[in-house]
Amino acid sequence: MKGENQFRIRAYRRAARTIETLTQDLKVIAERGGVKELKKIPRVGEGIAKKIFRFVQ
Repeated sequence: MKGENQFRIRAYRRAARTIETLTQDLKVIAERGGVKELKKIPRVGEGIAKKIFRFVQ
């Protein structure tokens, strides 16, 4: 992770920890409401939500 933005790295780690604790599948959340619904997950912002959405489609 040399040269990467430390803020971004921490943001992804925090989001990953939160996602690991979800009781509902990310794909189901994305299908229900897209990026807008994914952004409701704590610690998941616009950029991470968009990447998740593209990944689960």
